[in-house]
Parts: sequence; structure tokens; C-alpha cells
Amino acid sequence: MTKAEEKRREKARALRYRKPAVKDLNIPEILAQLTEIEEECAEVHWYCDSEDGWDTLLNALDGDDDDAWEFKTAFADLEGQCEKMRDDLTDDFSMAMGVTEGFDLFFAGIGADAVTGGMYGFDDYEQDYFGLEPGWQSEQAEREAAGKLKRLTKDELIATAGRCFRIAVNFISLRLRYDNLKAAMDILREQNTALLQQVKAIEDLYEKAEAEGFSEYDFHRSENEKALDRLLNALPDRAWIE
Repeated sequence: MTKAEEKRREKARALRYRKPAVKDLNIPEILAQLTEIEEECAEVHWYCDSEDGWDTLLNALDGDDDDAWEFKTAFADLEGQCEKMRDDLTDDFSMAMGVTEGFDLFFAGIGADAVTGGMYGFDDYEQDYFGLEPGWQSEQAEREAAGKLKRLTKDELIATAGRCFRIAVNFISLRLRYDNLKAAMDILREQNTALLQQVKAIEDLYEKAEAEGFSEYDFHRSENEKALDRLLNALPDRAWIE
């Protein structure tokens, strides 16, 4: 790297505070999380469309098809809402109105990093965000952002605040919906995995007992036969329903 290039790099690092954004509440992070939620919802569609996944869902809901479809539809609706919000934030109008820059600037300027866990600064040389040190660097970034907000008219500031809070509330709402649905889906997956593991253990014990030869009398039964009986007796009633 040449001296001129190194000097440019150092200058960009020193000026990161001039383009601040708070951790976990900035447009790039929101877009990344929206994409992640969409992908997770698509995976749930695949899981629910599989025989094991749909059976597990029905069993958990006591065989109620309406509730199962409602649960599946909730993921589809969430996926659509995330896609719409992502498109809204990246369309030509939003980019022209400076929504991304305004959003990040607003929450940095009001000191939201105190509740989000830190402040980032954009490096023009690296073309990426980097964490700013707590204290002087973060405070300087907040002052820089607040100074830019103060240059807006009152009407512009009110409009900016309204737009930013609408984006934040919408995103937090989608995130909460996803967290609640994912928690329920994880429980269903764990139930299905546990049942499949139990079935595999039964198959293994059955093969071992069969190889030894099944006994007609209890006092001649092998340890594998006894273990097989215990697992079969522990199966839930739904396992015997065809």
C-alpha cells in the first residue's frame, strides 16, 4: 500500500464518526434481518409441507386442520410483510428521499445507542460500518448527528421523526411476530426430533431382539426385549394411530 493510500485509509478511519448509526437499529441491519426472517419463513413452508412436519403440526394441535393451516399461513403472511418492508426501504423513491441516511442519522442523534448497545461509524475507504469506542468517539458521533438534525426546519424534523419511528415500530413488530412464531416452531421441531429418535431406538432394539430370537415366556426374555417393551409402553397414544 502506498503512503497516499495509507493516508487516505487513516483519514477515513478518523472520520467514521461523521456517518454514525446505532447498533441493531440501522437500515443495513434491518434489511439483513428482514432477509433472514424471509428465508426462515420459507424453510418453515418446506417443513410444514413435508409429511413428518405436517403430522407433527397436526399432532401438536390435536388434529385440528384449521389451526394447522392458520399457523402455516401466519408464516406466509410474515414472509410477505417482510418482503414488502424490504422493498419499500430499497425502492427508488426511498433512496431519493434519503430514508436510509435520515433513519441512521436520527437515532444516532437522539442517543439511541445507549439502549441498543453501541454506536457504529461508516468508513468511506472500507465501505462498511465499524464499531466506535464508547466515550469520546461515540459522543462525537452523537454530536455530529445531532448537529445535522438541528439544521433541519421544525417541519422537516417532525417529518423525519415520524418516518423513522414508523420504520422502527414496524420492524420491531415484525421481529416480535417472528420470535413468537419461531419459538412455537422450535418446540414442534424438538417434539418431532424426539419422536423420530424414539422410533429409531425401537427399530434398533427390535433388530437386536429378533436376531437373538423372541421368547414366548417372560422369564426367558432378553434384556433387549425388555428394553423394547419399555420403549413401546412409553410411546404416546398418537403413535399408534394409523
